[in-house]
Amino acid sequence: MRSLDTQAASRPDLMLTTLQRWKQSGRLTDEHFAFIARGALRNRLKEGWPLACAVLGYAHDAPIALTPLTLERTELRDGDTLNFSAALTTTTAPVRVMVVIATTGQNDRP
Repeated sequence: MRSLDTQAASRPDLMLTTLQRWKQSGRLTDEHFAFIARGALRNRLKEGWPLACAVLGYAHDAPIALTPLTLERTELRDGDTLNFSAALTTTTAPVRVMVVIATTGQNDRP
């Protein structure tokens, strides 16, 4: 059997219809529905697909304010932990935030 995420990739219209039907049925708690929907739509959420965000109640185009990122330090060694902070605020519905951290390895430096 193919995973829900694979089905969502190949037939997103069917996956959205199914998820909406499950949500409206009332047979799942909000917590259980959100768990299933996040798993089924994880790749679409990473892409920022507006319909995937809407199914989970996230505002896709919400106005946000973000303070500058503060890093504890900029040089790291293998196994080090990096602490960082920033504040994100919005005045509308819940938003989904994805943090992407990229690194430049020794082989990538000029």
